[in-house]
Amino acid sequence: MEFNVFTTQSPKKHQWFSLHFIGDVHIGQGNHNREKLLERIDTIKKDPHALWMGMGDYGDHIYYTDPRFDLNSVDSTITVGELRDGIMGQIRKICDDMEPIKDRCIGLVTGNHEETILKKYHVDPTREIAFRLNVPYGGYCCLTKISVGYKGSSYSLKVFAHHGYGAGRRHGVQINKIEDALRVAPNADIFVMGHVHGKALSTLETIDITERGAMVLKQKLFMITGSYSDTYRQGVLSYAEKGMFTQAGLGSPTAQFRRYANGHGKNAKLELKGVL
Repeated sequence: MEFNVFTTQSPKKHQWFSLHFIGDVHIGQGNHNREKLLERIDTIKKDPHALWMGMGDYGDHIYYTDPRFDLNSVDSTITVGELRDGIMGQIRKICDDMEPIKDRCIGLVTGNHEETILKKYHVDPTREIAFRLNVPYGGYCCLTKISVGYKGSSYSLKVFAHHGYGAGRRHGVQINKIEDALRVAPNADIFVMGHVHGKALSTLETIDITERGAMVLKQKLFMITGSYSDTYRQGVLSYAEKGMFTQAGLGSPTAQFRRYANGHGKNAKLELKGVL
C-alpha cells in the first residue's frame, strides 16, 4: 500500500474542485475508446480546478508472445513496429496523452494488467509512467491526502483508492466491494475502485461529535470508476463479448468537493458530490 499527499491552492473561500478518476483505459486493445479518453483529458485541461487520479490498466499490456494474445482484439491502427515495441510503446502513448494534465495528477494506482507484466517480465509499467510524468505512484491500493490552502488556512480530505478485484457484474455487488473499504480506512472521505469496467455511485453519512459536544454529519462517497474500453465494437472480438458482459460504463465519474462555512465562518464542513 502507498500513502501520498497532494497540495493545491484555492482561489476563493468556497471554491468547488473536481476530482476525475481515469482507469481501465486499455490502450492497445481494439475496444479502446480513444475519443472518450481525449475528450476527458481536454475537460481536465480546460478546468483550472480539476484534479485527476489514475486507476490502473492504462494499457492492455499483452505481448504477441503471450498465450493471451489475440489478433481479433488488437487495435487495428497499431503498426508492426508498435506491436514489436509492446508495452514500451503503450507506455509512451499513455505518457504523451497525459503530459498536458500531469501537474493535476494526485497519483497513479496500478492495475492487474500492469501487475501481470511485472510478474512475467520484471517491468512495472505504472511505476515507469509515474516516473516519466513525475507524479505519485499509488501501488495497487493507496490512501491520498489532498490538502487545499487558502489565505494562510487549509483543509484536507482523504481518498482511498483500490484498482479492484473479482468479476461481479451487478452494480450492487460492485458497490458493496468498495463500501467494504470503509472498514479498512474509516477516516477516508472518498472511496474508489476500478477493474470491473462499470460506473456506480453510493453515498453515506456518518455521525461525529465536535469538541464542544455538538453533533456533526460527515459525508462519505463511494464510486466505481468506469472504463475507456467498449464492451462491444463492430469488427472486434473481446473477452468481454465472449463473456456476454453488459456494455461498459464509459468515461470517468467525478467527485466534487469544497469546504463550506456559513456567513459567520462557523460550522465549516466538507461538502461532497458525485457525478457519473
